[in-house]
Amino acid sequence: MRLIEDHILRKIHENVVLVPLSDSETDFKGMIVLNHTGEFLCRMLEQDTDRDNLIVGLAQEYETEPKSVEADVDAFLAELDSCHVLIPWNRWETLSSVCRNKGLLLCPSEEPACGRF
Repeated sequence: MRLIEDHILRKIHENVVLVPLSDSETDFKGMIVLNHTGEFLCRMLEQDTDRDNLIVGLAQEYETEPKSVEADVDAFLAELDSCHVLIPWNRWETLSSVCRNKGLLLCPSEEPACGRF
């Protein structure tokens, strides 16, 4: 997964903001103000990565166990997805991974009806 291509990630005064620029990649109109954790994850998401790499990277950044940051990473990814600024490699694989990590089962022969999670 990664951020949409056409975006700005900039520090403005004491805040870091994520601003999507292209109408062709997202219908989100606005900016997202990020804390240090959000900025760190967005910088990682400027390259193709996956949930596990984000968790390991954030755990290393805060010198903690990966298990302690999983919920934060999942919540952040869900927020980016709801703003349409996150492009997963494959939505079904991403959904399956999140559900599997939460102990939920999915039928691999059926894609989710809504196409988003």
